[in-house]
Amino acid sequence: MTRPATSRETWNSRYRDAAVPLFGTAPSEFLRGIVGRSDFDARSALFLADGDGRNSRFLAARGAEVFAVDFSRAATEQARRQDIEAGLSVSRVVADLATWRGFARRFGAVILIALHSEEAVRHRTVETGLAQVDDNGWFVLEGFAASQADSDTMGPSATEKLYDLATTLSWIPADFEIYEALEGRVLLAEGTRHDGPADMVRILARRRR
Repeated sequence: MTRPATSRETWNSRYRDAAVPLFGTAPSEFLRGIVGRSDFDARSALFLADGDGRNSRFLAARGAEVFAVDFSRAATEQARRQDIEAGLSVSRVVADLATWRGFARRFGAVILIALHSEEAVRHRTVETGLAQVDDNGWFVLEGFAASQADSDTMGPSATEKLYDLATTLSWIPADFEIYEALEGRVLLAEGTRHDGPADMVRILARRRR
């Protein structure tokens, strides 16, 4: 399954037309908390659906080797400009995660935050990301929960683009240990598009050696 062209065009327009960063400049609080764990020591990371790079720059600023993928060229162009302004190096690729095959390497962490597409695309992206997690490496996922459907505040209104915790956990193979698997209400403060209470799914898993 591939995304409709209008979806890519819509996001390109949103990024180009925004007077300020759509999701702010600070990283996800969930990601910030994970990076602050005493056992998180990833020296390389792959960010999927990275948008304009607020999350990947956070880890790059901490000295990690960082790669990032997003299907919006406008978002990626903005990310590259902000990387330069911040004096950071992130290897960025424009690609559709519905068909992208991944890199020929593994990473200490793979992070997937706020990818909201049809289930087939999300499932494939999770599988692609998990395959690129190194031994003892981390997989991080955060997205709006299905209970957020029809919300008039933020996130997709269609259930098919939202996360169900049990379904998402079923995509994670047995060689990963689940450290966190949560679904519930959080208060977001991430730019103009993610601002206020929301129902979220959050997963942290680690590949066993």
